[in-house]
Amino acid sequence: MSFCNNCGEKRTAGETQCANCGKEVQSSSAKARSKATKKQKVILFSSAASVLVLGGLYFTGSTLADGSRTLNHVQKAILEEDSETLYTYMSSSDPVKEVTEKHAEDIISFYHSSSYTQKDMDEYFSYRADLLRTGDNPIFAEENQGTEIPWVSFEKSGSKYLFFDNYDLVINSFPLYVTSNQNDISFQVDGETVSHDVDGMGYFYLGDFLPGVYEVTASLESDFLDLDVSSTHQHLQEGNTSELLFDVDEIEVTSSMENTALFVDGEDSGMTVGTSSVTIGPVLMNGEMELHAEKESPFGTLQSDVISPESWDVHFEFLLEEEMKETIVNDMQNMFENPDFLYEGYSNSLRVLEEMEWFTEMAEVYEFEGKLAVSIPVTEHWQHNVSWNDEELDMRPAEENRRYTLVYQEDNEEWEIDAYTSDYGERTGLPETLTFDADSQVENAIEQQKENTLEAYRENADSNLDSLFRNFIHGSLNLSNSGNEGVFDYIDEDAEEYRDSIIEYTEYLEDKEISRTLSNYEVDSYDTSDDEFYTVNTVEEYRIYYGESDETKMKEYESTYRVRLTEDGFKVTELEETNEINSEDL
Repeated sequence: MSFCNNCGEKRTAGETQCANCGKEVQSSSAKARSKATKKQKVILFSSAASVLVLGGLYFTGSTLADGSRTLNHVQKAILEEDSETLYTYMSSSDPVKEVTEKHAEDIISFYHSSSYTQKDMDEYFSYRADLLRTGDNPIFAEENQGTEIPWVSFEKSGSKYLFFDNYDLVINSFPLYVTSNQNDISFQVDGETVSHDVDGMGYFYLGDFLPGVYEVTASLESDFLDLDVSSTHQHLQEGNTSELLFDVDEIEVTSSMENTALFVDGEDSGMTVGTSSVTIGPVLMNGEMELHAEKESPFGTLQSDVISPESWDVHFEFLLEEEMKETIVNDMQNMFENPDFLYEGYSNSLRVLEEMEWFTEMAEVYEFEGKLAVSIPVTEHWQHNVSWNDEELDMRPAEENRRYTLVYQEDNEEWEIDAYTSDYGERTGLPETLTFDADSQVENAIEQQKENTLEAYRENADSNLDSLFRNFIHGSLNLSNSGNEGVFDYIDEDAEEYRDSIIEYTEYLEDKEISRTLSNYEVDSYDTSDDEFYTVNTVEEYRIYYGESDETKMKEYESTYRVRLTEDGFKVTELEETNEINSEDL
């Protein structure tokens, strides 16, 4: 029993068409022939497909592995700045150093950086294409002959798909050198610490690196700073070096005071500096580092000005603290309450201090013989007598510019003037002003001048009294012999009685026709009890001519005079006693 292959109805043997659906029914021999034909078709199709697959694979492999095509792909990737594609064709000649896509990016950037680099790389690729056409594949060392880019090679590097040669753009590592103006430094390349050597030319060798762009950092550590300097190093040409320059240097430091503590950026460095130069460093020279010095004193901690080094020479000047300024102003006010006058030799030219301007903002604080000292510019305003008349004063303003040196005496806690000099430098800042009563000072100065004059006479009493009596005795003789009254210049103006006695004695000598000449005199001694009136003892020897008797005698006398010290010097007020001690006829 058989069934219709179309509708499933039973059919009888020998039927050629299904009675139910009308579908033609194939005989068994036809089916057999049909099955044989399908099988043959399948086999034939499978064989043809295999041939096509194998051919396609061969074609694909030969295409992918073809050196010229690969070189074209490399060039295209570089031209189109396709770092991802270029990276797939790159390898390293050093198995330890791994190629990354960044290397591809750096090579592309290098190519496009200038017409010169484009020309060099294009010439190399053209040269390599010529080698590929000849089927030559030199080794890397030979490959670099005649090229300006020795770190690259396009070469066969093994097999691909079992049957085909593989080509890569091979990059080779080469030495990376940098320079620096410092020696004791460490280095990092792309954040990784590297060791280094220094060659004979002073270059720092950081190792061999694949061609590319690297961030190279140099680190400098010292007592005063911790500094990094970085440079983007174009490691794409042999001999290319980067400069890692630190804006630092050693400096010479001095201070106006000894044993001052050195501060760096507000921190105590632990070092001390003084008047002798000290070398420190390296320190920043770009104005970003701040240095100052501090010193303990009777007024607390003194601080210098703050300096940002920009040259090799640094000197610390200390600032005048507020307490110091106050004590200086007070002490100077007290000292100058009764200022001295200035006395010029040919006239009583008097000047008194009216005002002083102390420019404390310009003060220089230092040490003098181990003591705290200050140098301050001062402008003095005086009232100056310009009159030639001793009796009347004509006071005019005058100005003096000086620099005072004050030294602090710790035992009595006062500032004292050590010296002053003329100083015509520019004044800056607001001064501390001291004022004085000029009128009172004039009166005080006149009295002081008188006292100074008297004191000067007292100190030289020996010579002054000797000069007085030489002139007085000669004047007395001139009065009696010739009528010259110069003797009265040496007699006290208040000693009228003594003046009259001299005139009377002179008239007596004229009446008696007596004349005298001085042979010798000597101030034998003197004494005083009140520094105003003096008792003076003299020895005088005269040759005396008596006209009436025509006699000549040599006589010697001991005399005692009363002398007064005045503003104009010593003056005779009285002859207290005279005794003849020797007489001799001639």
